[in-house]
Amino acid sequence: LRLQLETLSAVGAMPVARSVAAEAGLVAGSAARANISLLQPMLGEPLSMAAGVGRPSSSAEASILLLYMSFYIISLFLLYLQLQKPPKLEKKVEEDVPIFRSRSTFSDIDVEEAEYRRSTFSWLSVTWASSWVARWGSSFSSALTKIKACELPQLGNKECQAHESGEAFELLWAEEVAKNGEETASLCAVVYRLWTGRVLCNMLLVQAGRIFVTQLYVVILIEHALQYFQWLQGYVNANGDLPSMVLPMLVTIVAFSSLPFLNVLFMSLGSAIGNRLDQQLLGGLAVALFKKAQRLPASGAGNGSGSSAGNTPNSSSASESGEPAAPMANLDLMTLLNYDIAQQLYGCFEHICSCVNSFVAFVILMSMLWVRLKVATLVVLGIAIPTVMFSVARGAGLSVCMLDYQSKVDRRITTLREVLFGIRVVKCYAWEEAMEERISNLRAQEVTCLARWYHNLGIMYGIVLCFPRLLVLAGLWGYSAIYGHQDVVTIFTCMVILGSLRCMCEIFASSLGRIVTVLPTIGRVEAFLKLPEAPLILPHKVPKWVRLQGDEREGGAPQDATESQVAISLHGSFRWRPEGSTVLHGLSLDIPQGELVAVLGEVGAGKSTVLHAMLGELFPNEGPDDQPLLARPKEVVFCPQVAHIAEGTVKQNILFGQEFDEDRYNQALYCASLESDLKVIDGGDSALIGARGVALSGGQKARVAMARAAYRSTASVTLLDDPFGAVDAPTAKFLLEELVLGPMLRDRTRIIVMQPDAERLRRFDRVIVMEKGRVKENGPPARVMGTEAYQRLLSSQTTRFENDETSPSTQSPGARATAMAGKKESSETTVATALREEENQGRPTWTMLKQYCRLGRWRHLVNFLLIFSLQTFIFLLCDLVLAHWTNSMVFDPNGSDQPFLFAYFFWLVMALVVWFVGWNFGTWFTLRISGHIHNMALSRILRAPVDKFFDKHPVGRIMNRLHNDIVVIDTSLFLRFFGSFAVVVQTLIPMMYIHTIMPWFVSIAALPLYYLITCFVSRAWNTLAPMIYCIMTTKSFVTAKAGDVASSNVVLRGLQDSERLAEEFADAFNDANTVDLIAKRVLKRWLVNRVTFMWSFYTVTTFLVGMLNAKYIGAGTLGLCLTNLLILEVLLEPNIENSTGALFEFICLSRVHEYLSVPQERPALALDDVRYRSFSSRVQRSALRALSLGPRHANGASEVLLDGTRFLVPSADGTALCLAD
Repeated sequence: LRLQLETLSAVGAMPVARSVAAEAGLVAGSAARANISLLQPMLGEPLSMAAGVGRPSSSAEASILLLYMSFYIISLFLLYLQLQKPPKLEKKVEEDVPIFRSRSTFSDIDVEEAEYRRSTFSWLSVTWASSWVARWGSSFSSALTKIKACELPQLGNKECQAHESGEAFELLWAEEVAKNGEETASLCAVVYRLWTGRVLCNMLLVQAGRIFVTQLYVVILIEHALQYFQWLQGYVNANGDLPSMVLPMLVTIVAFSSLPFLNVLFMSLGSAIGNRLDQQLLGGLAVALFKKAQRLPASGAGNGSGSSAGNTPNSSSASESGEPAAPMANLDLMTLLNYDIAQQLYGCFEHICSCVNSFVAFVILMSMLWVRLKVATLVVLGIAIPTVMFSVARGAGLSVCMLDYQSKVDRRITTLREVLFGIRVVKCYAWEEAMEERISNLRAQEVTCLARWYHNLGIMYGIVLCFPRLLVLAGLWGYSAIYGHQDVVTIFTCMVILGSLRCMCEIFASSLGRIVTVLPTIGRVEAFLKLPEAPLILPHKVPKWVRLQGDEREGGAPQDATESQVAISLHGSFRWRPEGSTVLHGLSLDIPQGELVAVLGEVGAGKSTVLHAMLGELFPNEGPDDQPLLARPKEVVFCPQVAHIAEGTVKQNILFGQEFDEDRYNQALYCASLESDLKVIDGGDSALIGARGVALSGGQKARVAMARAAYRSTASVTLLDDPFGAVDAPTAKFLLEELVLGPMLRDRTRIIVMQPDAERLRRFDRVIVMEKGRVKENGPPARVMGTEAYQRLLSSQTTRFENDETSPSTQSPGARATAMAGKKESSETTVATALREEENQGRPTWTMLKQYCRLGRWRHLVNFLLIFSLQTFIFLLCDLVLAHWTNSMVFDPNGSDQPFLFAYFFWLVMALVVWFVGWNFGTWFTLRISGHIHNMALSRILRAPVDKFFDKHPVGRIMNRLHNDIVVIDTSLFLRFFGSFAVVVQTLIPMMYIHTIMPWFVSIAALPLYYLITCFVSRAWNTLAPMIYCIMTTKSFVTAKAGDVASSNVVLRGLQDSERLAEEFADAFNDANTVDLIAKRVLKRWLVNRVTFMWSFYTVTTFLVGMLNAKYIGAGTLGLCLTNLLILEVLLEPNIENSTGALFEFICLSRVHEYLSVPQERPALALDDVRYRSFSSRVQRSALRALSLGPRHANGASEVLLDGTRFLVPSADGTALCLAD
């Protein structure tokens, strides 16, 4: 108890001068037992120097201190100047920034190389990033700090950009396939050749150097610093004054300043090399996969590129083939890009280097620990192994809880998806309340699983927090029991070694986990690259049975005498896959130029399959009796049943890469009956459509695709798959007259799949009737309509229901404009809802945070914060026990170690108990937030109007908020917040103790340092917020481009736009990759380098002050201060990453919070409706005799009395009884 009270009293107490005579013998003996210090020989004076020798160099020492303080002040001033905001850009410049950075704008020298050539110091300090950090980090307001990817500097030289990396990767992959065959081709070998062995070796060495500096060098530094300090104390006690401190001060400045300098150097080198590796690998693979998806066949095999009517055979084709889809699971392009490449392969080689180097460092650290603790090291292992095994068991429990939680999430999301996609049905039946209750019950099950997960996680965190100190206790206790006393150098060196061992174990475990997940990723990417391709891929792959107009290849298909008059020739039998069954039999079609052809047939007859065969998407039957032939122009416009709508504006979808011709564009809008629609759509033809834009109806999408086909002047053949099926009869008639038969398509060959309609068919030149994959009739409409096959088709047709005439998507142009104009007029009075992510970059506000703190209960949050602060203070008391122990050795060399070890153990147990109490408060806080925020958002969404909300917000975006963002809030928000708070508390409490030990002028001099660190962290935080939104925006563009090719590669192959789209995808991926690397690496490096540099001033000053006051400061006290400072310096990078990483989670909270302010419908029930609702009342039989009729009202109805008191009263009209007031 006395020792605990002494430890508590030591907090904040200034050390006092001790008797020189009492200390002289022990300190000299301790120095003799210690290893030879690196600093001791530089003094050139033995420990036995006479006591009368004075200090000859006090002026030189003062000059060194003055120069160092001047350097400190100048450095802080220069760093402060970098925070000043540059001149504000004009708003016009902001608006004129293009969406993508064009490939032509890339130079051979990027911003990093240019800065390195200009100044190595500027490159190390990332000066080139200071201007835009000062610009975007000056405010947290979303209105002032929006970032576009094109405004960021070029990262990586030209050969590292996505397009060039993709070309290099495809060339290396082709060589690998040619050398080893497609089946045995190795993706790892290609990646190795892409990166080159020299660059990989450099990365491995840089990572090794950084681990040596941050882990091993710190151990060596603390050991020799304390050895020298012990020697210095012995000298002072023997001679009464300090020796000449000029050389020791210079060596101290160099030795302690080398740590941050080397850390900054290796971090900068690793970041530069890592950026190059990731740009080459991620960009090259992404572009290669995108181009591969463009070449995948339109087969029913689920080729991995997605499926739609434009890419895979429709239901009729599938049924007619009579064969099941071949399983190709886990080969989806979107998953490969968003998960495998963007997450798993990001920094993969860096993790390999970290895994190897951390293992080597672990072995070295264990050797160093064995040298100091000897056999007592086995005691450390005896405690560490069972603790690790217990942690592994708890980790398995965490995995089980998370799997249970994910299964519950999947059930809720499945139900939610059904409700949102059928929201009109839900509102028609007034099922909002019932659906809300059903989904809320599923959510309650999730929260229950989440509570179990947090319980196991609290146990894991408690073990992790106490593990290093537990090992220190085991090592010191074992050493004390086996060998007796330790000295201060051994104690604090072992503390640092054990802390480094824990860090190495964490790095090794996390890196190994990432490596294990990378292996399946490589397998999936490799399997995707080996998928079979379409039979016809222009211009790279043209089989012999295909003849293109103007193709003069030798050995090609035979020329036809009438080739110049024939637009499409299709002969032979065809199948979807080379090994599949035949779906088209014995075709012999020759369609002249400019002819209008209708293709008819029952469902599954092969109509759409014929169009795919004309595009070259089917494989022919090649045998002795088969002579397949496909003759077609190089460019063919194809409009599938489900129209291809790319991410972009209406205008961009119609132009689709073509030059703008205003007259032709306006004519295309008129012929497609889009003029009236554009008048009532906000933004007109500049309105954004696609997955992240305005929700168009099926008819509007079909007409946008038909306008694109009409505008495409370079195509001589147009294939339309059921163009009239998505519109009403008046609109279909208009499209037939003005588009199909109009001036824009009149001279083209038009092949249209449609339903039999005698009035329309009479306008066609030719009619083809399909039955079971065969052409039954082929000729003029008058003859075909009189055939048995046509009559049989008519008799088999079911009644076709016309679309609802009141729907804007199916009305005639005039009626549709009138109906939608009314909607527009009424919606103009409401607040517009943002349609795209980048237009609504919300930030977490104090008002929002206070609202959720009230939901989670302030008392839970405050209790958690206070108790965790108390636990951090108790950990400091553990360290103070060690300092008190080492200081007491001076006064009592033969004292017992057991009281100090028991005191250390006492505070350790107290910290563990306090942790579990505080963790329960934090768990209650986050679980209440998780339970309430989802239900609040769900209630508002279900009661939002369809026209003002659901028509403007894609269901996918709502699902993303209530799925991904809610999962982040459940599992990461509290942990990130706790991590940020822990960084602050675990820094402040040790620093407060250090300031009580150091002289007051040191604390005053540290104030500018703390101010600048706060400013830098604040600027980085403010810059990271818009950067996160920029990452989301650029990645959504990448996803949109990938979605285009995944769903409609047949359309794109017909238009011959593959190369243009591949370049656009490469530009979009470049932007996404650049923003991601700048946010995750460059911005972090900019902040860490500055904070590390400034922190070194405080570390150097602390040891200088300790040396100059060796008589007053105990070795244990200085060792505790120095150990804490060096550990904080080494942990600056992960601590800063934890403190700034919480921003993404708060943004997720803000995005969900936005749905609490969506417009609402009027309540389904008014307050006056309550008294008219039916109700049931249970009355005991014995009480019935107490009921009696009361007075009769004017309407003839009587009251009901219960024991003489009014119980029921009649309504005003006398038709119902209501409860009395």
